[in-house]
Amino acid sequence: MPGVFSSHFAKKPKPNVFWHLVSETQVEGDTAEQQVTRLETALSGRPSADIAAFHQGFTEAFASALAPGFWVAAHLVSSGGSRFKVVSLIYWLLLRGREQFEATLKDPSLLIDFDLKNPLPAATFGDIAFRAHQKATGKPFNAEVLNPTALVLEMAGDGRAKELKDAKQRAAEMFPELHSKFWNPDEAQDWQSKKEGVFNDFMLKHAETGDGFACRSMASLYLLGEKMPKDAAKAVHYFRKGATGGDRDCQQMLGSLLLAAEGAPKDPREAARWFRLAAEQGDASSQYELGKLMVNGEGISKDAGAGVDLLAAAARQDFVDAQVFLGDLLYTGKVVPRDDPRALELYRQAAAQGHTAATHMVGMMLWSGRGTAKDEAGSIRWFEEAAEAGFIRSVAHLGYCYDHGQGVLQDFERARKHYERAAEKNHAFALNNLADLYEHGRGVPKDYAKAALFYQR
Repeated sequence: MPGVFSSHFAKKPKPNVFWHLVSETQVEGDTAEQQVTRLETALSGRPSADIAAFHQGFTEAFASALAPGFWVAAHLVSSGGSRFKVVSLIYWLLLRGREQFEATLKDPSLLIDFDLKNPLPAATFGDIAFRAHQKATGKPFNAEVLNPTALVLEMAGDGRAKELKDAKQRAAEMFPELHSKFWNPDEAQDWQSKKEGVFNDFMLKHAETGDGFACRSMASLYLLGEKMPKDAAKAVHYFRKGATGGDRDCQQMLGSLLLAAEGAPKDPREAARWFRLAAEQGDASSQYELGKLMVNGEGISKDAGAGVDLLAAAARQDFVDAQVFLGDLLYTGKVVPRDDPRALELYRQAAAQGHTAATHMVGMMLWSGRGTAKDEAGSIRWFEEAAEAGFIRSVAHLGYCYDHGQGVLQDFERARKHYERAAEKNHAFALNNLADLYEHGRGVPKDYAKAALFYQR
């Protein structure tokens, strides 16, 4: 399910609020939990914009610790403990302040000063901004929840998995002092033996109570088969517990699984109910999914107007799928009145995020003069960008542009190469035009047999 854990932090609020409050709430000799309590109190007295800035700064700082070198050092300090123990160690280090945190990321051997007797912050530290916002405003916090488990799984899946594995094998060589002071083979073996099963009693216990963070974490592990046997039904179980408790991300994920018939029978109506609850809390993905269901009348009563409003809300949060879907509705005019300028604006927004189909559509609207002045020459760069990313419709259209000299100088050789590239993917438009080149001998020797083969494919 692509995009399930994906984060959207396009806006950049004040960058120093997080570190400023961490510094303000430090008291020598206090425990991490005492500082967290002060931090939550201080944060709940701040404006919503500061809470958002704090949360983003917190999330970005945490993500910066997901480098294989530092992760291995933290793994040593925790004697091979579960990722939750390492996450708590990162939380502890964040509370030490920006200078110590960044210095330790640069030189993980500085963890040598860590005292194993120090109690670590609880896992719920990750939700501090949500609790503070609820206290301050009485309303849910409209932001992406920090999901350390998902971020760690992404780290292992984005090309750094081998780097992390190699680093773990060289841990003693990389950090001999940390290995000597902290590594306990018996404790490490104990953690290893818990790979399949209940490897973290604390997290499981709290997940069973409906704690949002714990439910998200356990469900994610079961869904991806990481540290737990892959079991979509158990993922649904924990997402449902968290969703019932009001956790926005659990509501969104439960709706997605019910819609995809993963771990439970397909149930668009129930999916819509969970999407609606998450959408009311500002979740862009849920606004998009519920908007689509309402536009299509799938599982619920069709209401195109309300569906479009939800899609627009998600698009305003830079949710790229909503930008493209709403752009398509406005471009075709089949569900809502056609609005070419607005469609072009949405396609441009999605293209700026790297969406290749949207990039192609910007090119098409410039090329045809829909929603803007006709600009064939200006459309070419958009087609080229999408074609370079492998979007075959753009490849085929570039062939047509070179074939007929639209926006570029006529060049049959380039036209043929683009048609052939698209024809390899059995693109019908490219096949017909390639056949036409051979039938009429445009830039190639006439070859009726070859033309017939392309026409027949």
